[in-house]
Amino acid sequence: MKLRAWIIIFSFLSILGFAVWFFILHSAVASEEATSNYDKAQLYLIQGNFYFDKRLYSKAIEEYKKALQLKPSLSIYSRIGIAYYRIGAYKDAETSFKKSIGINPTAVTPYSYLGSIYSKEGRHDEAINMYEKALQRKADSVTLLNNLANAYMNKGLYDKAIAAVEKALAIKPSLASANITYGQIYEKKGDYLKALEKFEKVKNDPRFGRYAQKMISKITEMMKNPKNNIKD
Repeated sequence: MKLRAWIIIFSFLSILGFAVWFFILHSAVASEEATSNYDKAQLYLIQGNFYFDKRLYSKAIEEYKKALQLKPSLSIYSRIGIAYYRIGAYKDAETSFKKSIGINPTAVTPYSYLGSIYSKEGRHDEAINMYEKALQRKADSVTLLNNLANAYMNKGLYDKAIAAVEKALAIKPSLASANITYGQIYEKKGDYLKALEKFEKVKNDPRFGRYAQKMISKITEMMKNPKNNIKD
């Protein structure tokens, strides 16, 4: 073989070898950078969780946003949304939860919190829609069923509210919040005897007992007034 041919072959192999070496080096650098970003994101997330647990929500949001720049994820958007929710920044919370849904439409938490936000803002139809979507993903959640019952009640759809709260109590009969909702529904309907029955069940509950006793006193006074129409 002529010398020129050997030179061409050697040059080609040298170029090929350099290309392989460059590819390996570039991949290693990219992998190290990705790992570094992941580690930094985890650090910001841990710091955010620390502030969140201390109820320093504004500081938590700052850390979560730093993590988000390095590693966008459903969980971080949700944590930001919850933090905004806790400080009453509902518009910002709504934006974060919608971004969570954009990443993973099957997640339950964003729909649940959106339902709560819309309920607080009096957007009852939207609240009902969000709770129903959440229940499509977690049908046995007594909290979601009770929240849906409240949304129906606020909309004045008492029969649907009763159906939802009864589903919750069928799953967990001792659920105090559901009995409170049940009592509120009947009180709004003017069915005071049934309302009293529901409030009586939870009058000694550590969390809801004081409210139940207040409602019992209120309804008892209302029943003394002959102008009130009491239904059996």
